Amino acid sequence: MEAVPGVPLGIRWYQVAGREQVSPLMDGILNFESRMDLYFKEDVAPELQTHPLFAGEVDDSLKCFAEKYRIGPLIDHHWWRELDRVWRLIERLMPSFRRTPIHPREMHLRLLDMYIRAIPFVLPRGSELNAPTLWHPDLSLGNILISESHVPSIQGIIDWQHAAVLPYFQQVALPPAIVYDGHQFNPRLHPLALASSLEPLDTLDPAEQEEYRLHHRLATRHNLYQASSNSTTSAGTPHLPYCT
Repeated sequence: MEAVPGVPLGIRWYQVAGREQVSPLMDGILNFESRMDLYFKEDVAPELQTHPLFAGEVDDSLKCFAEKYRIGPLIDHHWWRELDRVWRLIERLMPSFRRTPIHPREMHLRLLDMYIRAIPFVLPRGSELNAPTLWHPDLSLGNILISESHVPSIQGIIDWQHAAVLPYFQQVALPPAIVYDGHQFNPRLHPLALASSLEPLDTLDPAEQEEYRLHHRLATRHNLYQASSNSTTSAGTPHLPYCT
């Protein structure tokens, strides 16, 4: 494990202002590409070692990763923390309950087979939305480390233990660091409408003016990030932030 240089984004997020300081941070989060250790190839079952890490052609810069790593069993914390808590609650309320299917094994397998056959009919259409994606579930102000001074730039991301490879549509979300949860502005407004929504500041005292400007900046960042992540390339492919 290596120490990541820099300071948490939350230390400077409310002080930085202006395009020249904010743009590097927004672009860095949008274009973040993970180099997380999934599984070493030799640590997964033999049948998984034959599965390629990437689909299709691989850029030369990624060939070393394609040979070194493999996607292995899902270890998302929801599978052991929340579900195990539910099982314990059920067993406490119903001591005679057992963690086994209440129907015959053949029926259980038949239901699983029906579920597998139904999946293609409920998945969204489009390979980009279904692409296996390594996603960091908590890009918060404390987990994004940036340079301590001068123009801020992202130095690293920490707290990876709950990251998982899942279909893009299943886990895509705005990073908590970007989400504006104040009440002064609506971050879903069109950028031009949001930019023109500042009230006459001469009716406020200096402290209220500063707070009002801060909320406007945070709502604008939320708006711009969402607009950028929804944009399309010249080829018409949706821009998928930090999709591997």
